[in-house]
Amino acid sequence: MMRYACVILAGGAATRMGGGDKPLLLAGGRTLLGRLLDRLAGAGVPMAINTRGDTARFAAFGLPVLPDDTADGVPDGGAGPLAGVLAAMDWAAGLGCDAVLTVPGDTPFVPRDLLAALAPAPAVALSGGRR
Repeated sequence: MMRYACVILAGGAATRMGGGDKPLLLAGGRTLLGRLLDRLAGAGVPMAINTRGDTARFAAFGLPVLPDDTADGVPDGGAGPLAGVLAAMDWAAGLGCDAVLTVPGDTPFVPRDLLAALAPAPAVALSGGRR
């Protein structure tokens, strides 16, 4: 049986909005991230938040906060969401998980059964015959 983890990608720069952290914006008196975490809580898998820069701003959510995993010479935020995906994969592998679901932090209305719906048919990127 596959073991899953879930990581919320919350490291975007929100440049089209003039900067800031979209997951921390309020909608109906609650943060987008808080709403998203409520929707994913029933998945029953280890969860974490990924971000660029100062991780302390997400500490109040009570989950591990993973900094972006960037290559040498790549400025903070320069690798985009792939740096968050790499951090998520490293963290999940460290927990012994086989796969990780990554979800954008500004999507507060994902289906409550998102992981259960996607798990039967995971997508694996291939390049040059490698996974």
